[in-house]
Amino acid sequence: MTWPSHEEAMAAEAMTLKELINTLDAREDLSIVPVVHRQLQEKLAVIDVMSPLASSPELLSRLLGTLMKHAACSDESLSLPALQTLGAVSHRKDVCSAFTGEQVKSLITLVCETCKHTQSKVVAKLCLWLIAMQDFSAAQLNKVAGGMISAAADGCGSPATRVQQEALSAIERMLTQIPKHLVAHVGGAGGEPGWLSALLSATVSRAQKIRELAVAQVERSLPLLHAAEASQRELAVSAPPLLVHAFSRLRTPAPASRPRAQQATRRPVDAPRPSPRTNWTRRVHHPVLIGHAASLTPY
Repeated sequence: MTWPSHEEAMAAEAMTLKELINTLDAREDLSIVPVVHRQLQEKLAVIDVMSPLASSPELLSRLLGTLMKHAACSDESLSLPALQTLGAVSHRKDVCSAFTGEQVKSLITLVCETCKHTQSKVVAKLCLWLIAMQDFSAAQLNKVAGGMISAAADGCGSPATRVQQEALSAIERMLTQIPKHLVAHVGGAGGEPGWLSALLSATVSRAQKIRELAVAQVERSLPLLHAAEASQRELAVSAPPLLVHAFSRLRTPAPASRPRAQQATRRPVDAPRPSPRTNWTRRVHHPVLIGHAASLTPY
């Protein structure tokens, strides 16, 4: 049995990708779209084999154009699988290196704008997941770093726990990928809260997992911020009091749960005792103070 050569295997794989892209472009039957995306994601998941997308700029451009068109749709049956496939594409280091600067800018801009303006928590979660999963170089992200940081900061303030979790994962990714840009964007633009403020607010979240993730990212970011002289001056004014409050809230163990009856009747130890006097007793004048002590019956 003769095994196909590397060139023949790559050509066959490229032909399969072209057929899948043609199927997505046609959009004749929306029911098969998730199946096609699943097949694309399975092929991209094979990390140890170089993808034809890395060696074929034309094929990569076609795939990106189709996926971005679907990701921008209001129909979630198209946008959700497209975002998942875009995450799989941008997670491959060999494919990311084949992106042009304009392709990176278009993709990340679309993801950030979709994340900030969507009303769907699932779409916002996938957009932040893509930011956390992408494997572009710092040079490729120079022009879009501000949008990524702003999207992650907005996600930290979301009421949805899963969105907050992905936003914190995105900040964690950017701390290792584009740390200089994070230092430059400590304060938000246009009066919006910056990523550090959003991160500190997440440290007092009601969800324990969110608190733990936020504190871990704060601890990782502080050495980076203190290393920058300009950021250190800004941090010295606003961050430490909030940090102390956040860490005290997190480090203090929660009291053991008690039955509702005990919670309602038990008074805190340090609470002041109620005054024995009431509004009624204050109206009863003391006989000595009003000069009527002599009228009292002697013992």
